[in-house]
Amino acid sequence: MTEEKFINKAKASGIIALDLSDYRPTTEIVELDIKDHLFMGIIVKEKEFKESIAAVDFSVYNEKAVGIICSTDAVIPPWAYMLIM
Repeated sequence: MTEEKFINKAKASGIIALDLSDYRPTTEIVELDIKDHLFMGIIVKEKEFKESIAAVDFSVYNEKAVGIICSTDAVIPPWAYMLIM
């Protein structure tokens, strides 16, 4: 019988394997839900929305990655997200 040698084709091709855990973000990731700033939880009323956002203490988000979301099924105009950013 002929002994067949196993050849690792992936290693031979020059492909570099990366460990993605080495590239995991080190900053804390938090969410800012704008649902609490909407009229009745579903409607953006510009004046009330701007007043509500102005009252938020954004210092708690310093040095963190912030995801701005809306957990309700509301139609949010693009300017509302830009106002928060």
